[in-house]
Amino acid sequence: MANISQIPEEIFFKLLIKCPVDRLQKLIHHLVDLFCGQKTVLYESFADVWTLLEWWDLIRNSEKFFLHYYNSSETAASLSSLPQEFSNALKDCLSVRSSDLKNKLVEKTHEISPAYLHNFDWKLKLTLASDKMAQINEPRLLLNLDISGDRDKTLCLDLSKEELKMLIETMDKANKAIQDFIVA
Repeated sequence: MANISQIPEEIFFKLLIKCPVDRLQKLIHHLVDLFCGQKTVLYESFADVWTLLEWWDLIRNSEKFFLHYYNSSETAASLSSLPQEFSNALKDCLSVRSSDLKNKLVEKTHEISPAYLHNFDWKLKLTLASDKMAQINEPRLLLNLDISGDRDKTLCLDLSKEELKMLIETMDKANKAIQDFIVA
């Protein structure tokens, strides 16, 4: 079983270099398939290389490696710690399967919250007067947000000009924060 004090990348690399070079491409593509949700198990093809516990460690740590691969410049640099043929095979596979990995990472991001904005509708109205004031002449925005997920619901907002400016500023800040974390 893997040493717990080691970081997942070190464990993954340590187990990966046990693979014979002629079966390396097949293994890496299989690990990407498992990460992307295809549940084909090829342990029988590699039973002569790893014990079952090592195989499970390899799968678990490969998932952690793929999760961090896009988010860390250090991970790409650490590939140089592998022997050249392993580093090249891993880089080649990751570049070929980058769209699959990116799609799975986006899917994992969507799993964070079951609710999402499905649609929206807006209307602009002008409030001329009320029972308390004879003349208001204030523009108001009616914003309906259709939220889908576990329970579908519609959120209705009635915003003044100042409240709308605050909402837009908040959304801009949220968008900027999200852009900092988008997987490239």
